[in-house]
Amino acid sequence: AGAGYYTIQVSKNNTFTQLVLQDVALSSTFSARKDLPSARTLYWRVRAESFAGASAWSEVWSFTTPNPPGVPILISPKFGGMTSNTLPLFKWSKVNVPSGTSFDYYQIQVSTDISFDLPVIDMDISGVNNTSFTPVVPLSPASKYYWRVRAVNTDGDMSSWSSVWMFHTPRPKP
Repeated sequence: AGAGYYTIQVSKNNTFTQLVLQDVALSSTFSARKDLPSARTLYWRVRAESFAGASAWSEVWSFTTPNPPGVPILISPKFGGMTSNTLPLFKWSKVNVPSGTSFDYYQIQVSTDISFDLPVIDMDISGVNNTSFTPVVPLSPASKYYWRVRAVNTDGDMSSWSSVWMFHTPRPKP
């Protein structure tokens, strides 16, 4: 009660002499604005700040950061392009898998809205070399779609989503 903001520290050691992040939060929740080191045990603590001064640091807690596969790079359909039919071939790059982890699957999403709130395709594709997908059910003709892909390892660590590309399906032929 009475806190104006909070200072959070994340460090490579529990004495906080090797900080990887120091930031402030206006509430008691915080999301880092930059990636933390992968596959690493890190330590964190927080203190309340107000016009009267700062509280003591909280107890120190630790957590281990994930070690996800690399981020896929989209290949086709090209950004802004028109597919040749309503069953397009989606292709992306094979990802690098960090040592000490095993690849599980790619997740591809296709949606009519850029927020992907209700994707029309949300598929998991196993096998690190399986870098393409063709839908079984045709997409709607003369429509705009967005697509993205991410990679997941067997620990459940997910890469960031790829960039989002937009494409159009062709009008039906008379």
